[in-house]
Amino acid sequence: CSAFQRILSYMNATDGSFKMFRDDPKPSLWLSAFVVKIVKEATFGEWERDLFMPRELINKVVLYICSRQNETTGAFEPDDIEATYDRKMTLLESLKGDKLHAHPIPLTAYVLIALSDLQNYVSEEAAACRDTAVRNAANYLFNIVPEIKEVFHMAITTYALSLTQKRSPFETLWKMKRNDSDFLYFSEETSYENPYDFLNNVRYLKPRQELMNDAHAVQATAYALMAHMNSNLGTKVEREMMMAWLNTMRNSIGGFAATQDTILAMEAFLKFTQVDPHRNVFDLSTTVESTSSPSWAATFNLKKLDYIRLKTNSLPADKVWGFIVPNAQGTGRALLQLTTTVNVEYMWLQKKPMRPNNDPNEEPIKFFDLIVEDLRFSGRNDSIMEMTNCVSWLYTEKSLTSGLAVLEVDIPTGYVVMNDTLRDYVRSNRVPSLKRAEHYDRKVIFYFEYLDESKTCVYFRADRWFPVANATIQHRMRVYDYYEPGMHNTTLYTTRNLFLLNICFVCGSYQCPYCPYFNSATIMSAGFSVVLLMAATYFVQRLLLRNR
Repeated sequence: CSAFQRILSYMNATDGSFKMFRDDPKPSLWLSAFVVKIVKEATFGEWERDLFMPRELINKVVLYICSRQNETTGAFEPDDIEATYDRKMTLLESLKGDKLHAHPIPLTAYVLIALSDLQNYVSEEAAACRDTAVRNAANYLFNIVPEIKEVFHMAITTYALSLTQKRSPFETLWKMKRNDSDFLYFSEETSYENPYDFLNNVRYLKPRQELMNDAHAVQATAYALMAHMNSNLGTKVEREMMMAWLNTMRNSIGGFAATQDTILAMEAFLKFTQVDPHRNVFDLSTTVESTSSPSWAATFNLKKLDYIRLKTNSLPADKVWGFIVPNAQGTGRALLQLTTTVNVEYMWLQKKPMRPNNDPNEEPIKFFDLIVEDLRFSGRNDSIMEMTNCVSWLYTEKSLTSGLAVLEVDIPTGYVVMNDTLRDYVRSNRVPSLKRAEHYDRKVIFYFEYLDESKTCVYFRADRWFPVANATIQHRMRVYDYYEPGMHNTTLYTTRNLFLLNICFVCGSYQCPYCPYFNSATIMSAGFSVVLLMAATYFVQRLLLRNR
């Protein structure tokens, strides 16, 4: 329920549209279509007691979407003031000469997909306009297919038309497939395989390199996989090769590069499992052994009734080296993943961006520039931290500007930034492209509508709320494209003063009774005070006795 309430906080109550940012009044057609699709998925009969989705809400959003359709062509076109944040929704040819603007083909296909699922979820006026919008959008896409040149545009269009009565251009899409690896996928550029090496004639995988087209390739392949299942024109082997390729693109937490490609890939996996005959005879047992710990082994039993549950185990903490050797028996499908985490304090150990053509001999591509313009500490014992960071877009060979850009700044332990202060900073419009800022999980995060070659600087102040000393000397900063996180720049900044700070400076003398810096005194001064006190007491007593 709290998630649904948070969604509604981004809704324009007057027309039923949704906006990308709470403090930005501009409506987003793409986001409105995304929300109505998600709300429809949550309208599940068995969930109504716990999560009720009012039909009036869906009707209102659908009426707004219908109002945005071009009545002549049937296309859904963005407003002139409506920027797009995802470069996949643009025309690649236009990126080098202008900011990112949505193109009617992928936008119409996306809206058509959202509306196609709503046949039994809208009523009265919304139902009539929904039927008309679907019919006109399908006609527009069907007629414009010969003009489509880009892989993602063709993939999303093919899947959208497969949901209608129109014939989908499956054969045209299939001519765009890439099989330059052990699997099959769709992408405008090559998506390089997971790096690997051989040791004693055994092939082992290395950590996967983030690429600048990961999200693009995942979404295009997911749409192609769902179109493949709807058309029934391809082979079963092709379907399984796409599914296997998608699984190679997962990150360390089971998701994918970004949010949208993760949602779409999981939707494709769900549809795949519904047509997969193995689900009815699922019985798989997997044993994992480690060469570094001969006595250690883990067994995972996946049955028909619990195969969707995540099974995990941990290696001995002092023996994380060598090989992991899996052995599986039975019927079914499973994904085995090994995750290792290392904390580093040197720049040369930081994760680097993609290199041209993924050539290890080339220098990493410079997507963004990220510098610390100013870092100062004030207050008692450096209890106030003020920081100004500047970012800009460098990779103009790809596009004139970035998409939705995110700057993450890790702050030292014990420091806090108030979210109300950050929101007021956004509302002040001192940084026009800054649309959102928040603090959570020891990070200050800034969201920019886009970045260009000019320097964009943001400021924040953090206050020490918790007494922490001898803090980590290095802290991470990262700027990346929200919809293509492979385009990033990651660096470190140093707080040597906090690293050298003694706990007694942080706590104060009254909280540190055993800190010698604040509470010790020389023996001579202590002895003089005692002698003086004893002498004063002696003279007072003598005076009292004389008065008697």
